[in-house]
Amino acid sequence: MATKKNKRRLATGDVVRSEQGRDRKRYFVITALGRANGYDTAYIADGKLRKVSDRKQKNVMHISYVGHIPDEYEAASPENMDDELISKICSKFDPAAR
Repeated sequence: MATKKNKRRLATGDVVRSEQGRDRKRYFVITALGRANGYDTAYIADGKLRKVSDRKQKNVMHISYVGHIPDEYEAASPENMDDELISKICSKFDPAAR
């Protein structure tokens, strides 16, 4: 599923930044992709505000690609990640968290 902003196909395990909504400017990891109400959607979690068990469904047009899971976390598949690991991954991309 490609966003209009960057034309890159999003995939499970990508790190994205929310561009719309009350969670804008926050970093998330895509845990799953789907389609709802005729729109491509991504299910995202950040391990803090949005836990894996309560992930957010977000229209892919409202997020932008930032990067993929860093190499040191590559062994963990996005489906098997816990909140602590997702939180660490998001903090690596968030300049405010450094």
